[in-house]
Amino acid sequence: MVGTRTHIHAPRLRLPARAETPLAHALRHARRRPVGALALSLGLLAAVGAAARWGGAPLGILYLLPVALAGVSLDPPLPLLVSSASVLLSVLTAGPGGHPLGGPALVVGVVLVAAMARCLRKALDREAVQSRALEGMRTLASAVTSSLDLRQVLQTAVAQALALTHARAVGIWLLDRDRGELLLASSAERSPAERVRADASCVPLDSQHVLARSIADRAILVTTVQQSGAPGALHCLCVSGVHRVVAVPLVARGTPVGVLAAGVTAAGAREAVHLLCELAHDVAVAVDNARLYAEARRARVAFEAWNRELEARVAAKTRELEEAHRELLHAERLASIGQLAASVAHELRNPLNVIKVSRYALARGVSPEKQQRHLGAIDRQVSAATAIINALLDFTHEAPPHLAPASARAIAARALAEADLPPGIIATEEHADPLPQVYADAARIGQALAHLIRNAVQAMPAGGRVAVHTYARAGRVWIAVDDTGPGIPEGIRPRIFEPLFTTRTKGTGLGLAIVRRVVEAHDGEIQVESAPGAGTRFAIGLPRLPYLMGRGRAPSAPTPDPDGCHEV
Repeated sequence: MVGTRTHIHAPRLRLPARAETPLAHALRHARRRPVGALALSLGLLAAVGAAARWGGAPLGILYLLPVALAGVSLDPPLPLLVSSASVLLSVLTAGPGGHPLGGPALVVGVVLVAAMARCLRKALDREAVQSRALEGMRTLASAVTSSLDLRQVLQTAVAQALALTHARAVGIWLLDRDRGELLLASSAERSPAERVRADASCVPLDSQHVLARSIADRAILVTTVQQSGAPGALHCLCVSGVHRVVAVPLVARGTPVGVLAAGVTAAGAREAVHLLCELAHDVAVAVDNARLYAEARRARVAFEAWNRELEARVAAKTRELEEAHRELLHAERLASIGQLAASVAHELRNPLNVIKVSRYALARGVSPEKQQRHLGAIDRQVSAATAIINALLDFTHEAPPHLAPASARAIAARALAEADLPPGIIATEEHADPLPQVYADAARIGQALAHLIRNAVQAMPAGGRVAVHTYARAGRVWIAVDDTGPGIPEGIRPRIFEPLFTTRTKGTGLGLAIVRRVVEAHDGEIQVESAPGAGTRFAIGLPRLPYLMGRGRAPSAPTPDPDGCHEV
């Protein structure tokens, strides 16, 4: 017949196992059976009394033997009973002179000393047990805090549990929630006959096994199997060779993570419960830390893989965008070239048509007056075609400017003097005096001013006034071109410097783009002021000569004024 009994034992420490003398072995068994020890003490007392009666006073010292035996082997108040009986018999058997070592005071003193010695020994034994337990706890705590290797921590835990509890075998099972099972993670045993059972390496959570019940109830279970005959309910145990198992659930942060179990003897169950509870806390923390570390490591590996994949995708998208950008730039360049070619072709078509018509007329023969008129038309159209080609060359010219100290006044005056002003256009100029020199390519700045003057003239087909001003302000020397035209609409003002942008039916739309490129090459700036019906001002700001010299550029000879004087 087979039966199981499961209950919880109150924790209690006991003396650790050690090599015993025959006398110590007899005393230990006497303490376990106080009735027998008391009977032995009283019987010994009776024998001593009889011997003293027949032998006389010298044998009175033998009364100390039962007193010492009772004081060492029995708990109070039984030693007092034996000592009282010993005193009474000592008085009754003593002769007229008594004996020096058999007095009642001496007997009572021996009893008290024996009782104190036993209490001291018990205290020392408890201290030794607690010291060993604390040392084991410290070893396990050190392993928990110094290592994230779960296998190493579990091996340390089962070794300490085996040493501290005097268990026959110890095992740690970890919870696998995905499989719904408890899996054996580490074990230790004292002998091959007392080990974790092979069929207990994997315990389903929905079974009635002591391990499954412990983690389901979150309770400390002490299960005892009583058998006769077939093994039957021995499957409830997890350790071979023993019939009592202590199972302690491992709980971390309120969540069960496994079970710590030990096969113990009947005498060691209470001590094992207490120590296994203490060990279970550290083991649960270690399991939780190791799993958190493993999860963090898996998350880091996944994040790094995801990051590499994302970087690869970003790199691929970047290459695609760069390729698309190159294709867009190429398409825009082709479109710009096509637009520029169409604009230049359109602008050149008119001069060429005029030249063609005039040549046809001259070939047929005309009067001298008409001949001069046709030749003049050819000359003007050739100049117009030359201007278009020069504008195209200026736009595509990307060579750095040849910088030298120059007079802004001289550059402005020369540009205004060389401008082809039609009738009805009045030109004026105004210059500040004195005016600092600039560090510039006088020819390139002159070309930019020529474009601005030409635009101003084209903005006033019915006539008007063009004014050129030079002045110093905010660390720059400014050359401004004013007109009295209709002004630039605010809606198109942000686009006027775009290449090929124009609002007129004639022109390539390169003039202002050339102006901006020239100014930027000089580290300058250009400003536009315009109001509907109030005209427009374009101002070019160039750095003053000391500013550019401070940047490490060496000055060369200054540019002379048209009248041969140098302006400083």
